[in-house]
Amino acid sequence: MADLVKRIQSRLSRKSISLSKQDLTREIAALGYSPQALQEEEINTITQLLLDKHQNTELIVSEPEEIAVNPSNEHNATTANSTAITNQQKEQLITVQAQSLGIELSELEITDISQTVSDSFTDFVSAVETINSLIKEYAQSKFDDLEQRIDDSNNNLRDYIDNRTNSLQRKSIEGAITTKEVLEQKALALKASPKRYQQHSKHSKYLTFSRAFKLLSIVIPTLFLIDYCYQSISYHFKYQAYLERKERIQQYQNWMHYQCTEILTEERVNRCEKYWQAEKSGFFKISPPRKTTPW
Repeated sequence: MADLVKRIQSRLSRKSISLSKQDLTREIAALGYSPQALQEEEINTITQLLLDKHQNTELIVSEPEEIAVNPSNEHNATTANSTAITNQQKEQLITVQAQSLGIELSELEITDISQTVSDSFTDFVSAVETINSLIKEYAQSKFDDLEQRIDDSNNNLRDYIDNRTNSLQRKSIEGAITTKEVLEQKALALKASPKRYQQHSKHSKYLTFSRAFKLLSIVIPTLFLIDYCYQSISYHFKYQAYLERKERIQQYQNWMHYQCTEILTEERVNRCEKYWQAEKSGFFKISPPRKTTPW
């Protein structure tokens, strides 16, 4: 891909911007691209970003007379070597870096992030690092908000199921108590007038127990059905949470792969070594939830 780097260098030279091949390679890497794996369609974007960077760099030089009078000369001297970037450059950098990190941002989200980025930096590399940090914080905030809403929805559904289950259990117990009271009333009536119910005692007992068994045959399957529905819904939400956690882990792995392969620096060596060891040991592997049956 050296020919593509030379083409970019040639285009910059025609715009009176002279960069050595080593400096150009370093600046392309700072933009989030790999100089060894450039694509044909990326040339125009990289060239425009470098043109915007070098054409908007302003050097502030103070006159000797102003040094003794103007107290802001110290600040001007500090910002003399700073790089100014426009809102369009900030949005372009945010879009490129978000795509390289595997994060999708809408136009409104890109605008919100660009408003928090400073208008000048000591160099272009610090601008890219700052934008990467802001994108990560924005994505983390969005993931936390989504996770909180999912937790709230799960808790609301769990409370609703618990309340309905308790209501059905209470009604079942009340029905059993009512049946017991009916049986006791029948027994007292038989004792009060044995002669009247003597010939029908066996038949009455049979009818009473028959009704009790019919009621229990309805109540018991209903309780089993409620328990089964609760277990099925609970497993569904646990599995959804497992999928979301797996997706977040995959996004983190993609981001670390990019950090440790594409833009590896000396400061990230120890962190990347720990990451490779954790990945090799299976630290990022998670198991799906176990489906349990109510009986």
